[in-house]
Amino acid sequence: MRALSTQRAKLAEAIWKLSWEPEPLLAAMSYHRARGEDELEAAAYWGGRWYMPRVFPQRVERERSKAFGRAPEDAPDRFARWLVPWLAPRLAKPEKLKLVDIRRWLGWFEKIQSATFDDWHAVLERVQIARVHRGKPLATKQGFCPFCAAPLEVQYAGDMLVAARCTATNARMPMHAGDFLHRNMFAARPTGRAFNAFTSSTPDFYCARCGAKHRARKTSAEYTIQMQCPRCKHGYTAGLFDALWKSMCERHERT
Repeated sequence: MRALSTQRAKLAEAIWKLSWEPEPLLAAMSYHRARGEDELEAAAYWGGRWYMPRVFPQRVERERSKAFGRAPEDAPDRFARWLVPWLAPRLAKPEKLKLVDIRRWLGWFEKIQSATFDDWHAVLERVQIARVHRGKPLATKQGFCPFCAAPLEVQYAGDMLVAARCTATNARMPMHAGDFLHRNMFAARPTGRAFNAFTSSTPDFYCARCGAKHRARKTSAEYTIQMQCPRCKHGYTAGLFDALWKSMCERHERT
């Protein structure tokens, strides 16, 4: 019993420091397999396949991978629910966390974008803003979500955009996207030329400033999106969509 408790404690520490290396998830799979916890093993497996596609699959035996079958549509949410008991003891006291740990898990929450993490995500975001932007006046503005045109709740610390949340899906902006979103929404002048465009698998993109839908032209396999708003003529840069795509957009697609 003591050996099992020690093994779990070591595993919990490894999962707390989860980065983009597969070892903690591989160890977790072995742990669950030894205990006959097939569903928990599968949740850890799909987390690795989904978020470490370049390094994780080749570390799992082929026969074992086949046994898991195709990824379920709710694989991100299953992975999120699997993480909860490993994270809960430390996240119960967010004010005592180191900034490096806060940023690590904000990064994971932004990547996974599961409703399971919404409360923790909001709390860690507030703690980080309070520490990093101490003394700066906070203000809330409203824009439009680039992926559904619902109201986008935007928070500033001084003149820096530090947080944004789609009120329809609760999808939150990645930490690194603040500057892109500011320049593409509240900057005084357009930041992209009228002829700028990018390709996408979906035609649904909206002006973050006024909510108008961007013009989209269907090509053979995808869409070409014009990056100047047809209503307010505000120009956009592809960096905005690159910065938000792998987080906010994926949550919209799953909602």
